[in-house]
Amino acid sequence: MEEHANRRVLVIGWDGGTWVVFRPLVDRGLMPHLESLMHRGRWGTLESTIPYLTPVAWTTLLTGLTPQRHGIIGFNEKCFVGDAVLGGEKELTPVSARSVRFPTVLDFFGQAGRRVMSVNVPVTYPPRPVNGILVTGMMTPRGAKQFTWPPELKNELTDYVINLQQRRKIFRSSKQEYEGQVRRWTAVMKQRTETICRLGREHAWEFAIAILVATDRIFHRTWPLLEEYLARGEARTGVDRALETFFRELDASLGTICSAFPDALVMLVSDHGFGPRLEHAVYPNVCLEANGFLFRRKRPVKTSPVMRTAAGCRRAVRRVIETMFSRRLVWKLLAKMEAREVRVLRSLDPERTVAHFVNVDNGTFGAVRLHGETTDAMSETERGKLVDDIIAACRTMTDPETGERITVDVARAEKYFPNPTVDHLPEIVIRFREGYTGRVDPLETELVKGSPASPDGWHRAEGMYLIAGEPVTPGGESAKMHLADVAPTALYLAGLPVPASMQGDVPLSCFDEAYVRTHPVASREEAEERPRRKEPSKKVYTPEQERTIRDHLRGIGYLD
Repeated sequence: MEEHANRRVLVIGWDGGTWVVFRPLVDRGLMPHLESLMHRGRWGTLESTIPYLTPVAWTTLLTGLTPQRHGIIGFNEKCFVGDAVLGGEKELTPVSARSVRFPTVLDFFGQAGRRVMSVNVPVTYPPRPVNGILVTGMMTPRGAKQFTWPPELKNELTDYVINLQQRRKIFRSSKQEYEGQVRRWTAVMKQRTETICRLGREHAWEFAIAILVATDRIFHRTWPLLEEYLARGEARTGVDRALETFFRELDASLGTICSAFPDALVMLVSDHGFGPRLEHAVYPNVCLEANGFLFRRKRPVKTSPVMRTAAGCRRAVRRVIETMFSRRLVWKLLAKMEAREVRVLRSLDPERTVAHFVNVDNGTFGAVRLHGETTDAMSETERGKLVDDIIAACRTMTDPETGERITVDVARAEKYFPNPTVDHLPEIVIRFREGYTGRVDPLETELVKGSPASPDGWHRAEGMYLIAGEPVTPGGESAKMHLADVAPTALYLAGLPVPASMQGDVPLSCFDEAYVRTHPVASREEAEERPRRKEPSKKVYTPEQERTIRDHLRGIGYLD
């Protein structure tokens, strides 16, 4: 058996990949390369982070740390997607590579003298020096001049596309438009596959990670049509044929990359899973107000005419603006329109309100934050009782139409974020039932009302993993793994010690017993968890770049 010291490890990421989609396609014989890897290795569910959002999840994969340790909990620093500050977007800072405060698996390989290759991994902009090559991924602003390491590497990327820009539409796309979107992402995926293989052949590496995001983008836009296609078991429509072509090309991409590096052990992973959009919007602030934890201002806050428009009309106006006008004009118009989360904060009576709801992931998780202005002076006992009272109130939330509870769990944040080392987490976490999602609106007075504005498909916690190559023992479906397990597993398979600070585990049951006996997991005890050296104070993004990033996130559907 090949010694692990000479083994190369290749991590391929399918953003949003899920066995819910790929098992049926394998059973139909549509993805032979994926099926071959499944027979050769071990595969199963890869549990995502809370929240299960791209920058949070991929940072956990890179660092082996949970969000409450690495500190990234959304697209902005120290903020969930539903957090707000009274200054609005201008006071929020998008996450970047400088937000990743701890060493990553790329750093640990580099410190051991091993060369690395990283292509299209989110939150790697601006590029840091690595012992190898790096091309940044999501959160890279459009038109960035420097997005590779070393800097001259960009000269080898003549037609490389980091983010395919998408525009949200006020009305649902036609099937022809869906078909066109799938075909465009198929082309991007094929081009990216060629780049990964070419860079991997021309530059030496012992560890490589490359992410394909087309799966996520297509699932967001076409999930209902995808479900229909999977249920039919054959391609009947133009969208069906476009999806089938995409999946064949995705499987071919997997085969091409694996064939390009036949000596590498392959880990196929996703940052989260996928499912249908959540149809019922819940407004927990209505519950908090009814139970005396939240109070509105006695006098209405001064707002512009647009701000006084009803929530649905306001949303429609915004979609029209984004669809019909140039981006530069859109930026100017949106700068005058505060987000709902900001308007909610402005609508609250700061002297009496003790808590308010925040959206965590636009999915099934939400949170309640205590107001520092009214609760900081409380004793620990008083705060504890307040938290318990809020939890009890939120557990009573029921759908007025069905009478059923709309939450699976309401608990102290420690249950979902144990042993935190950051101070920007909420006090209470709410987990909604499947189909329900939390929202805020200063004008809403009903607990459950309407459908949230969101893409046709949305994230789920259950992602996917597959490990194939020596010393993996073929065994089919295996136990669940967590995203934090990927980094320590890669280090172990390369014969490197696992830092004691990493929170993930190596799935030893997936590997040959004799190999495990002779190659125990080595712990790097001296590698204490410590932040990187302090970064320069200069801002990563210019104001215009921040706007382009938020424009891109709105196009995908992550931001309203």
